[in-house]
Amino acid sequence: MQLEKLTILSKKANRARQIDLNPTTTLILGDNDTGKSSIIKSIYETFGASVRLTAGWDQLDTITAVDFAHHGSKFTILFHRKPKWYLVHAHDTGKRHLFTSVTNGLGPFLGNLFGFKLRLADRNGNMLVPPPAFQLLPFYIDQDLGWREPWASFDQLGQFRDWKRDLQFRGQYIYFS
Repeated sequence: MQLEKLTILSKKANRARQIDLNPTTTLILGDNDTGKSSIIKSIYETFGASVRLTAGWDQLDTITAVDFAHHGSKFTILFHRKPKWYLVHAHDTGKRHLFTSVTNGLGPFLGNLFGFKLRLADRNGNMLVPPPAFQLLPFYIDQDLGWREPWASFDQLGQFRDWKRDLQFRGQYIYFS
């Protein structure tokens, strides 16, 4: 997957920002408290991961869009904060997929799209495709908590009991690419 562009629209602030993402490397530079983490977290949140937001960020009533390419096909994924919904648009086919649930909609859809075959037991013992945060975990370390506690960069991972144990294999964590 290659990320191509991030668009953030705040209806409350009546502002928008668009950031083109280089296919090989994008550096986000700036002084402290200028929004670098919010930009990165917006990408992960648009893909369905629950992130710890900067104070006041969730009050901006944002809509985010990420344009990305995967195996030669172009997609746009949109995230609307209130009410919460996700829309994936496949540019090649024109198909649009709307989801109001990450666990029961967006997660399995993206898992299928990206060939993410991991299944975890939920608290009732049902084997499910975990939400996208589990696929994204190896690629994000939250600056506040992620350095102190392994695998803690995203919120709301507790729907799967013993998921950290289940991801261990012979004493080492399994990494997915």
